[in-house]
Amino acid sequence: MTLTATPSQLVLRFAQPLPEVQAVVQLQNEDRELQNTGQPIAFDRRQGLRVNVLEELTAGTYTFTWLIRPTTGE
Repeated sequence: MTLTATPSQLVLRFAQPLPEVQAVVQLQNEDRELQNTGQPIAFDRRQGLRVNVLEELTAGTYTFTWLIRPTTGE
């Protein structure tokens, strides 16, 4: 998919609601430089995660990665 402008946010959708989780996301450009994003926020009854893109992105290829770990309640 080719975008013509920087998205204001990136959204992940899940088939099932997430339990209480700790989520870490990264957005990297093609040189593997981290881009500035906000903290992930659960929404839609915990069936989605949303992260704001906080800077203008230049043309190129980007990789969005995420790690979701259940919290242990401790």
